[in-house]
Amino acid sequence: PYESARIESSPCADKDPIFGSVYQAMVENLLGPLDPKRLLRVDIDFHMPETNLDTMIGRAAHIQFIENQALLRMFIHSYGFLFE
Repeated sequence: PYESARIESSPCADKDPIFGSVYQAMVENLLGPLDPKRLLRVDIDFHMPETNLDTMIGRAAHIQFIENQALLRMFIHSYGFLFE
């Protein structure tokens, strides 16, 4: 899910009486030690017209990101300060 990939709390998780508090605790434990000023989220959307297992679980998007050299160069050029 989108919120899970971004490590964000979901409105659905907030309403879940069984796992909502567990999910909220995971988000807080992962993001709690971070300085919000140092966190930068970048959304990248790859157009993938076909639907298969890889696209449904997000694997295809991860592979696209790694294999797209032009995107990686642009990302490193634009956000190089994150790697210092």
